[in-house]
Amino acid sequence: MHSTIWTASMNRSASRPRGPMWGGDDGTRVLRGSVRAMLHEVARWLRDDGASPLPRLEAMSREVAEYRRARRAHVLSLAASGEIDAAEALRWLEGLRWLDRVLYHVWRSVHHLAAPGEEVVDVVGEAHVESAS
Repeated sequence: MHSTIWTASMNRSASRPRGPMWGGDDGTRVLRGSVRAMLHEVARWLRDDGASPLPRLEAMSREVAEYRRARRAHVLSLAASGEIDAAEALRWLEGLRWLDRVLYHVWRSVHHLAAPGEEVVDVVGEAHVESAS
């Protein structure tokens, strides 16, 4: 059984992210939308509506972390060249850190909430049974 309190919290997070003022480019905006969609999927799972999103959530968490690391140098070079100001660079970097942090914590929470033996669908769509670890 999944936590009702956690479900309510996830619903609020998915509908109104409480991160910093957002900066960034189109790629960052698309990423925010993807994370928001994943949070809605997790909220549905917490209401016992569907297969565990754990494998997709783990993959997305890794992708967001890699995106954050890759974009950092780009954002700093834009700030160094004067194309964006320091405040915009900080908003952009803090927004990426916030997305990375939120998604990582959601992934870890879902990992701990998933019942041993619960069937999940992995990233390529194949069903398997999560073992206790």
